[in-house]
Amino acid sequence: MNFIHISDIHLSDKLDFDSSNSKLIRKIKWDSFEKILKENKDKDFLLISGDLFERDFFTLKDYQKLFEIIKDFSKDVYYLCGNHDFIDGKNEIFFSDKPNNLHIFPSEIIEFFEHKNVRIYGISYKDRIFDKRFNYNLSLNHDYYNIFIGHGVFNQNNTNYMNLDLEKISNMGFDYIGLGHIHKKEKFSDKIFYVGSIEPMSFKDKGDFGYNFIDENGVKFINSSQISFNAFDLDLNDFKNFEDFKKYLGEKLVKKYNFLTINLSNYDKFPLNEKILKDNLNLSYLKVNLIKNQNYYKNLAFVYDSTILGDFYKHFDNLDMDGPINKRALEIGFDAILRSKDE
Repeated sequence: MNFIHISDIHLSDKLDFDSSNSKLIRKIKWDSFEKILKENKDKDFLLISGDLFERDFFTLKDYQKLFEIIKDFSKDVYYLCGNHDFIDGKNEIFFSDKPNNLHIFPSEIIEFFEHKNVRIYGISYKDRIFDKRFNYNLSLNHDYYNIFIGHGVFNQNNTNYMNLDLEKISNMGFDYIGLGHIHKKEKFSDKIFYVGSIEPMSFKDKGDFGYNFIDENGVKFINSSQISFNAFDLDLNDFKNFEDFKKYLGEKLVKKYNFLTINLSNYDKFPLNEKILKDNLNLSYLKVNLIKNQNYYKNLAFVYDSTILGDFYKHFDNLDMDGPINKRALEIGFDAILRSKDE
């Protein structure tokens, strides 16, 4: 027996980028999802533990495309609905055309599907909020390999999501517990996993992204993501010239769709051509933030010594400017004063 487990794909999600970059990320997520299924047609079945798509933005064409991909996979897919893709009266009509190999957990109470000598237990959301109690007294038949998939959190009493007691569910006797909702992969034991998302979706997402492959040898995580978000704090004083800077970045980046933010200090040491940087490094996205050091503000305050700008700077003269709060307050204050001057 072998199978794969994925979660939190968020197909057709709304993103915090401009339209062109959001469109690219959405395309990559579709491609990544389809690629995983195409490369795993030899597996026995697939588990999806929620948030497969973003229901508020999922169109009829999206449902049709999703069903074609799953149908082409041909093996059985066991899928529960999370807080972003729950099925209700507004979208259940689309599932009347679902492929026969797509099996959806129908309710907010734990139920199971049988696949040969395997029982797959799961619970679906019927709304964005999940407030039902979990049945820890479930009696498992250990003639079967027992799997539980869920979408929620551990040991958080004040939550809108399915709240599971880690110790209690650990003692229920499941052979594999695969969870969704948290986008970063995490292992709690040899049998309990957050698989994470198949792709990162913003600069907040760190680490590896992909899916779990499970067979008689155990659980193996497959890093299959095609997107990489990188944020570097760099100082041009550490580089000889633009070519040296470009070479450094090229060595740091992986061969994926790279989204890159650079927070750049001493940016006036040599000219920086962002277009050449983006083209030569094949970057999908590039943003350079120019970081002004304290001397910039000190010199500007000296020029405008007898103005509100100079008076404002004097409040920071004896403060610890290595702290992020003081630095940010200085930046915001100067920016506000200079903007009001321009107006």
